[in-house]
Amino acid sequence: QQVQSGISCPGADLSGADLSGLNLNGINLRGANLNGARLADTDLSGADLQNTNMPGPYLKLHLTKANLSGADLSYANLNGNKLDKAVLNNAVLYRTGLRGADLNYASFAYAKLQEATLDKANAQKWRFQLRRNVLQLAV
Repeated sequence: QQVQSGISCPGADLSGADLSGLNLNGINLRGANLNGARLADTDLSGADLQNTNMPGPYLKLHLTKANLSGADLSYANLNGNKLDKAVLNNAVLYRTGLRGADLNYASFAYAKLQEATLDKANAQKWRFQLRRNVLQLAV
């Protein structure tokens, strides 16, 4: 199955797929299985990734330098995954699992992180610009 920008692939099994460097702007991957997928340098801006299965640390998802600006990652499991230098500006991360994720140099300008779990995340030089009431982390 070919994956293209702006199309709808809810529930798709993309486990282990190499989608590195693709422009997947606005794609609907709600509920998809991205177990072990490679998404380095992928443009996922405006993508719908709600309830997406992306577990780590054993099968890490590589989102290094990925553009996730404006993406909806609500309830997504990104625990233990690599998001170094990822751009998550204006992204919605409601109840998103980021426990133990690599977030070095990631940008979260105006991202909505209500009840996101960030404990044990590896983060150096994060970039945040927050609006009121958008950062409410889960315990």
